Amino acid sequence: MERELRVRKEYHLSRHYVPAIISVHHTVQHAAYSEAMSEPGYCITMEGADTTAENLMLDMRKYGKEFPSKAMKRIGISLLHMHEHGLVHCDFGTHNIGKFSSRWKLLGVGGSVPIGEPTDPNRGFYHPPESIVVESKRTSMGKKSISACVVSVPGYPTYDIWAYGVVIFEAVAGTPLSPYACRGKRAMSSHEVAKIGRWDDHSMRKALKVIEDKDDITKDLVMRLLHYDPEQRISSMRDVLEHPFFSGSLNEKKASRSAKSPSMHSDSRKSKSSTNVGNSARHSTPAEIPQSKRSDIPPPHLKGSLSEGNAPHDEENVVNGTRQKNTRKPESVPINPAGSTDSMSGGVSDGGGKSKKSFKSLRKLRKAKA
Repeated sequence: MERELRVRKEYHLSRHYVPAIISVHHTVQHAAYSEAMSEPGYCITMEGADTTAENLMLDMRKYGKEFPSKAMKRIGISLLHMHEHGLVHCDFGTHNIGKFSSRWKLLGVGGSVPIGEPTDPNRGFYHPPESIVVESKRTSMGKKSISACVVSVPGYPTYDIWAYGVVIFEAVAGTPLSPYACRGKRAMSSHEVAKIGRWDDHSMRKALKVIEDKDDITKDLVMRLLHYDPEQRISSMRDVLEHPFFSGSLNEKKASRSAKSPSMHSDSRKSKSSTNVGNSARHSTPAEIPQSKRSDIPPPHLKGSLSEGNAPHDEENVVNGTRQKNTRKPESVPINPAGSTDSMSGGVSDGGGKSKKSFKSLRKLRKAKA
């Protein structure tokens, strides 16, 4: 656990490519384990993966689906992150690749070694041919026996690139490379290890027969990743990710987009033309608007009548093309045949205006009017 923390801190590994550490705790020492635990231990809490590349490959294989190249590219980017920070994983494989939502991260980085340092022969599963020594012996009965073992070699990115090629082969072929058929579920036999140690052009051609239905770009990538000579193998993950195999999916997307673009452009042109027609009709003068689109505009002879009507319903009638006549009658004012009323003075004058009547005659006149 301490090595895990130290490697992450010293080599500045990003949480985008390795699982993030949530918390670190000291273990509680119990009296029953005090003798076994001479030093206090640590408990690291890390984010959990949704699945591994191994489980996802097996699930997709059941349904006849191929592992996406886009996912393989993201896995390669995580491995590139470790190499550019000066580390060789040494145990890269489908079992140590975790899927965290939309990201692919590398597990088991605590056992990584700095570039150029000797590797641990007891760690890892997808060892390259240069790390395997094969010896053939004859027994007393004259039979030939083969023994193979993994030895420590200086760790370089080509060590992980071989393992990445094994993962690529399984993703493309739908079956693991023949020497790794056990998939790490058991220890490899000496015969299986010897197959890797004796890997040559003949072994490569035999493996390519499994993917003979694939295109030449895929075959070229597999040949360059699984070359038995590390000097002729692709030397960096950056060169691997720049291979046309990973850019092929992008080219297909661009081709599909270009095929759809003419129809999309034509639809957009139609929508733009209809919009322009609507805008031109909206901002044009009445003489330019067709008669069918001018039904809501009042005729010229009614333009002056908008200011004549004082009531709101008069304006509505004008817009609708009809106007009701003013049917209100003027209030009737009683006229006295003998004279006219004068509300301000309170008196009544006769036709000639010569004399005023008395108060009694005025009361009689009001009663008569009532």
